[in-house]
This record gives sequence, C-alpha cells and structure tokens, in this order.
Amino acid sequence: MPKGKRPPQSRMNKGRDNGTKSAVLSRKAYGLPFSRLKAEAKARALEWGRERVSECFEGEELTRNLEEYVAEKHGLSADKCFWSLGHCQGDGVAFYGAIDLDPLKQAQPEVAAIYARLRLMGISCYLDAHVEGANSHYHHYNSMSARVDVADYEPEHEAQAEQAGEDLQRFLDDFLKDVSRDAERYGYEAVDGETSDEHVQEWIEANEYRFRRDGAQAE
Repeated sequence: MPKGKRPPQSRMNKGRDNGTKSAVLSRKAYGLPFSRLKAEAKARALEWGRERVSECFEGEELTRNLEEYVAEKHGLSADKCFWSLGHCQGDGVAFYGAIDLDPLKQAQPEVAAIYARLRLMGISCYLDAHVEGANSHYHHYNSMSARVDVADYEPEHEAQAEQAGEDLQRFLDDFLKDVSRDAERYGYEAVDGETSDEHVQEWIEANEYRFRRDGAQAE
C-alpha cells in the first residue's frame, strides 16, 4: 500500500503575556479526519486520495508482476513487457523480443508436441522465436507479430524442419493473443485494486490526512 509522507507539524504560536490563548496551528489538529466527514465530503476526499495514490503507483513493480505472472501460468518469457491500463481504447499488455522456448515446452503441450515429432523423425534443427511490434504506438493483444526462424538442419530434412517452424508460428499467433488478454485482466485487477475506495481510504487514514467539511484537503 503506497504511503505518502506524513504532513509536517507546524509550530504553535506562543500566547502573549496578557493571557490570550495560543492558536493551535498543528496540521494534525487542523481539519477533520476522514471518518468524521459526511458522505458527499468523503466522496470528494476519496477522489483527492485516488489522484495521489495513482501518482505513487509503481509502474516498474507492475511490469515485474506481469512478467512473473505469464511466466508462471503460461510459460512465456520474453525480453520486454509493455502495458497501458487506463481503461482507454488501445490499452492492453504486450510482450516483445526473443521468446525462451524451453519453459514454453514445459508449460504448453502443443509446443512440446512439435519437438516430440521432430525427435520421432530423427530430425535435429534449431527453432528461434521472436515477437515484433515494440515500436507500435499501442500495445495490446493485436500489436504483436510472432516470427519463427528455423536453422541447423540437414538438407534432406528441410521440409519437415520448415513445417515445424510453421506449426510453432501458428501456435504463437493465437497463444500471444490469449496471454495478452489474460495479462490485461490481471493488470487491471492490480491497478483498480490500488485505486479502489477501500484502499484509498486506508491510505488516507494511515497518513492521517485532514479535510475541511466539504471534503477538500485541509492545507
């Protein structure tokens, strides 16, 4: 849970010698705590807090979480992860660069079957998978383009080796879209959870922010 800095306390003005009471200017004492606001004022305070929490949101942490999520669930390990999750047209999650096929073979039976067929035919070849599209303006399920290169095979095995590459590319075309949509759902759950009313209220109360009666932050 992101936490802002606790507001610094102002010094109290000393009372005069004639006995006049000093004015308490402490930030902690000025204004009302969130719990004492009325419903309409609470709504305004939550919107203020939501903006502050969004500013504190750690984008790099979400990127790491997305990468770990698709690696553990789908076996996808790529060089780059780009995302935009603001509930706008063109938003989504995309993965680019070289794909590590070893964990993909472990997690996806279709990929394991491609390698198994090559072994059964006694064919040795090298498959290299790459995802292009990182320079696109938008990053989502439809911004990725898979490319598979085949190399290091005997001339008499060219047809079978090239067929394995085509099979892998067809699989990746659909697989990447499915993974992207799943990662987008996961990402939105994380982002929306950070800015939910419950989370924002916890953040406000943990930082002891104070408000005027209309819900505006007390300066």
